[in-house]
Amino acid sequence: MRLRPDRDAQLKRKNALIDQAMERYVEWREECATVSDAYANWTNAPTEETDLPFAAYTAALDREQSAATVYGHALERLEQAL
Repeated sequence: MRLRPDRDAQLKRKNALIDQAMERYVEWREECATVSDAYANWTNAPTEETDLPFAAYTAALDREQSAATVYGHALERLEQAL
């Protein structure tokens, strides 16, 4: 059974939005893992060598926040389409 062309287009759009949301979720979770690794590097660094690991940790936090925002926007677009 074939759907009407406009329903086909709607379904394709929803599927594309779901795919995008899943991709953004994976990217966000990867950034979360990077934050965890960077935190471990910072907290395990010798006291006199913490500047660079701390900078890497704060940069990882910024990237994670950005990825979370992008993921949130993807969810908003998906919610509007449903």
